[in-house]
Amino acid sequence: MSESDFPPEILFDILSRLPPKDLIRILCVSKSWYAIIHDHHFIKAHLQRSIQTNSARTLLLRSNSALWSDFYSLSFNGDEAFGTLVPIERPLKCPGDYLEVLGCSVNGVVCIHDCECTDVCLWNTSIQKLKKIPLPTLEHQPPSYSNRYTLFGFGYDSANDDFKVLRITQFENRKRESVDSQVGVYSLKSNSWKKIQSLPCHGFCIHRREIVFTNGALCWLMRKDNSRCIILTLDLANENYREFHTPSGRG
Repeated sequence: MSESDFPPEILFDILSRLPPKDLIRILCVSKSWYAIIHDHHFIKAHLQRSIQTNSARTLLLRSNSALWSDFYSLSFNGDEAFGTLVPIERPLKCPGDYLEVLGCSVNGVVCIHDCECTDVCLWNTSIQKLKKIPLPTLEHQPPSYSNRYTLFGFGYDSANDDFKVLRITQFENRKRESVDSQVGVYSLKSNSWKKIQSLPCHGFCIHRREIVFTNGALCWLMRKDNSRCIILTLDLANENYREFHTPSGRG
């Protein structure tokens, strides 16, 4: 039986049941198979089947030294039995070869950047597909500041079926009071950046340089006067901020 004898919906169903490593192997079978496996609807169907059947689960592990990052994949099944640790080819070649993972994996995709934040990429570790994100330039810089740093966050907008990356650049004066901030959101669907409202917390600075994705929002800690702390969130669907006080007001 040739490939053309299979109804498209049956071929789609058969391929959606295969683990990622087998899908990679059969990409070269034909142009039609390649097109199916790379189709957006197929990717979503394969992900949903993996979630429903609790199959094709893989851990991404990273081994770090001061100047190096190695990545490994480790599969495990419903019985919590682990497979063999498999090295993964490094997705970026950068000075120092040190890579940082932003937050956690979302639907099998992780966001990584180099130590200088000059290269930021979305990485599907299962099929070894890398998407480099073009970084926007800053519109302006305050005339007087003593410190500037940039923070990235990564999450998934389920309402619009879109992966998004948040970039915050904050400027501080010598008293560590916020001078200015520039905030942008990258959309994978449009492959473009959009400037959004600056951070709304006057006098607060980003306290811990970590952004967490949970329940459709990116969350991070802001601090004022070395004592008072709040949690600031950004909803990825409507791109609006919300403020929450910590239980003790401290972080």
